Amino acid sequence: MSHGEHTPADRQDLDGLVLGIWREVLSGPVGPDDDFFALGGDSIKAGQIVARLRKQARTGLSLAEFLAEVSTPRELAALVRAKAV
Repeated sequence: MSHGEHTPADRQDLDGLVLGIWREVLSGPVGPDDDFFALGGDSIKAGQIVARLRKQARTGLSLAEFLAEVSTPRELAALVRAKAV
């Protein structure tokens, strides 16, 4: 497998990690296509998500990227995967 490829298990692990972080920070149930701001997200919570994800997934994701490019956990997982390539 080349560096940029991900197995289905890798995708599931990252998707699960992202959902778990969102659930912790937003203190409630979150689905993969739920909108961050509709769930009560704000810039402080976005920063908490980014910090946890940077630590746990070892990604260089920035808060600005999160706020500009992400509205759902599915989008965040895709962005993290794209940055890993």
